Amino acid sequence: MEPVMEDKSIVRKKSKAFASRIVKLGRYLHDTQKEFILSKQVIRSGTSIGANLAEAQYAASKSDFVNKLRISLKECSETMFWLELLEENGYLGDSEFLSLKDDCRELLKLLVSSVRTLVEKPSETRSRRARIPPPSTPSPVPPSNSVPPSNTVPPSPPPADDIWPFPSDPFE
Repeated sequence: MEPVMEDKSIVRKKSKAFASRIVKLGRYLHDTQKEFILSKQVIRSGTSIGANLAEAQYAASKSDFVNKLRISLKECSETMFWLELLEENGYLGDSEFLSLKDDCRELLKLLVSSVRTLVEKPSETRSRRARIPPPSTPSPVPPSNSVPPSNTVPPSPPPADDIWPFPSDPFE
């Protein structure tokens, strides 16, 4: 069996710990409070945060990566809604609610910061891409009555940027 790589990402660690707390909350709501609908909702949204971050690790492109982080952000916001609803309806005590709310708010801040950084940061590959100057050909002044040759081919554009601009772990 291969050893599991250590996770160096703070946001992934915190989202996984939060998901574990949410699963325990769901179990408590289901078994003790006999609440079946809201418990499923909070489990679904609260565990989806970390699941989308895990999926983002192997995103196909920068835009796919940012999209997964945005989905995690939306799920985190939804989880906050469910936690508030549970507290307002007496399913959570003040101390439990405040503790979960603080963890959820911390995840929200980390995710907002990550998305902003990625969206505002210019792509590293663009700055590293070789600048290909246009072909230089001597351009003698043609006589005013001459017609340019019809077999002139326009220069080809620079190669497409197919390299994903992140290291193997985009959260490092």
